Amino acid sequence: MAGVAAAIAHATALPVNAVRLGFGVLTFVHLLGPILYALGWALIPEAAGAPSVVERAFGQAETTLRRWRSGEPTPPSPFPGGRST
Repeated sequence: MAGVAAAIAHATALPVNAVRLGFGVLTFVHLLGPILYALGWALIPEAAGAPSVVERAFGQAETTLRRWRSGEPTPPSPFPGGRST
């Protein structure tokens, strides 16, 4: 789906199907499989050297805070009607 199992398999030199099976087994142990998969999706970058989802979010937040502190105008909202969220 998001390549989390493939990234973990590559980093640990395990077969991808073994990692997928591990996520499946952990799903039945207090739902740890989906929780760990979601954490992996958020923390593992899409490509080597690229920022992860969390790093991009922190980077955008940092940029917004710097603009806000400096008094720079913020870019227009991407949402219809100008909503901020």
